[in-house]
This record gives sequence, C-alpha cells and structure tokens, in this order.
Amino acid sequence: SGILGVLSVGFFASPRQLEKVYGHADHPGLIYTWRDGDSDATLLGVQCIGLLFIIGWVMVLMLPFFVWLDWRGWLRSDPLEEIVGLDTSYHGGLFLTTNDDESINTDALEELRRRRSDHARNRIGNNQSEVPTTTDSPESDDEYET
Repeated sequence: SGILGVLSVGFFASPRQLEKVYGHADHPGLIYTWRDGDSDATLLGVQCIGLLFIIGWVMVLMLPFFVWLDWRGWLRSDPLEEIVGLDTSYHGGLFLTTNDDESINTDALEELRRRRSDHARNRIGNNQSEVPTTTDSPESDDEYET
C-alpha cells in the first residue's frame, strides 16, 4: 500500500485487467510492455505524477499542523523524560517489564520531578497575578456603578 502500491500499478498493470475495467489497454504496466518488446512507460509516468501530487497535497495540509504541534511543544517528549523512560515519567513506574533488574536512573528522575514542580509553581504564580484578590480591590466601589 502507499507509495509502493501506486508505483506497482505502473509496473504490473495487466492488459487483460485494463481491458476488463476500461474497455481498452492502450498503456499497460511497464513489465507487460517489455514482454511485448516495447517500453511504454506512460502509465508509470502518470502514476509518478499522481504520487508527486499526493505528496505535495499532504505536505501543504500537514506541514502547518506539525509546525503548530512543534511550537506548542507537543510534537516530542522532553529529552529528560526520554532518559527517565516514558513509562516512568507519564505513569509513575515501569510497566510492561518482566525483568526485575531494570532500574530507573534516579538522578534523572529527581531532575524531572524538580522541573515539573518548578513548571507547576511558575504556572500557579502566573495565574495568581492575573486573578484579582480581596487585597487588589479598588479604593471605592464607584468604578463599578453604572
């Protein structure tokens, strides 16, 4: 399937099957034209052009999405999380392991926990500065009267 499937049509399209489907077999696959002593690569060329169109279409549609994911930081895991292990960093322990000798890099795990707590503190600190508290209330209530 995919690229190989598209190119395989250009190489292996049978004249008999083309006749059944389209009513004519003007340009069969390249292998069948070699069998007949010719080298008609028209169908292979059309398949290559179609493949280039598909690749271009996917790039135009998906490249902005992947750029946005990368900008948000959602495209990859943090390198430290990869060092600790994604099971440990996301689920809190080693899952799907049968060996007891697999150990966790405790230094990297402590660094990951420190980063996460710093990140959480920064987020909470930023949110608290935006949320008005009772000490931030105006001197008088005149501002709110309409």
